[in-house]
Amino acid sequence: MSKKAKDKGKDKDKRKAKGETDIENDQSEGSLPAGAAVGVKIAFALAAVVVVVVGMYMLRENVRSSSTKPAGESVRVRLVDPPEWLLSGIADKIIADIQSAIKDGGASDGYLAKDVSDAAAQNPWIAKVHKVTRQKDGTVLVQADFRCPFALVIFRPMGPGDVRVVDSDGVVLPLSLRMVNARDFVRILEITTDPPPAGEKWDSKPLADALKLLNLIKDKPYISLINPIEIKIINDRVHLTMYAPAGGGRRTKILFGRFPVDDLDYCVSPAGKIANLDNVVADNADVFDGIEQIDIQHDDAYTRRY
Repeated sequence: MSKKAKDKGKDKDKRKAKGETDIENDQSEGSLPAGAAVGVKIAFALAAVVVVVVGMYMLRENVRSSSTKPAGESVRVRLVDPPEWLLSGIADKIIADIQSAIKDGGASDGYLAKDVSDAAAQNPWIAKVHKVTRQKDGTVLVQADFRCPFALVIFRPMGPGDVRVVDSDGVVLPLSLRMVNARDFVRILEITTDPPPAGEKWDSKPLADALKLLNLIKDKPYISLINPIEIKIINDRVHLTMYAPAGGGRRTKILFGRFPVDDLDYCVSPAGKIANLDNVVADNADVFDGIEQIDIQHDDAYTRRY
């Protein structure tokens, strides 16, 4: 061995004794330079971030797929104790409209009852939603108040299409005259304002007064004889006139007049007018036969016969 090699071996032994490392020899055994070690740490950090992001995405997609109904799937809806007057065709249409609104909106299971409730509240036939519950089999039950057809409103220019069906509050119903017997409803004439869309209240003071009068007599035994109720505007006031068959192809004209504006407006009370009409009809064998006109605008009823 040369002297130079011996000296190098001695120096190495001295460094080991002092605890020093041979950098050149350590690298040859698999260690990394300082810059490479930092790069490895960054790579691991980026990989961890990717794992977290992918995991969150998959979790979100899993929640979404489990909470949202598949596209095109209909929600099963059932009306709780619908009234007898609600035709089966109308009930089916209400359910179909609710199901369509939910399907288009992609209702989630967590908010399904609320979404059904909102859709039902927007339906023209439903006046108020009381309760919506979901059964174990997925069926959603809707308990609500429904708007009942109450009168036919005929408005100018009074063509065949100038007729709407309204409830007692004046809300227009999406009901075709082909689905009802027009003779079962009192007609209200001479409405000059345009009707709103189905489901909205008709903004008309004359119509509101006519419906108020119809509500006063709807339970009277002679209600089936009253048709139509005619509206006239006299001195900017709404005056109402009712008609009834008087026998022999003739008819009775019943002058109701107007409703008082307020408590200071001197006018015979509506209840007093109807009580006078009740007495006249009762004294005439519960019909209007032979009576040409009944004026109930005053304290006492005035009649004129044919």
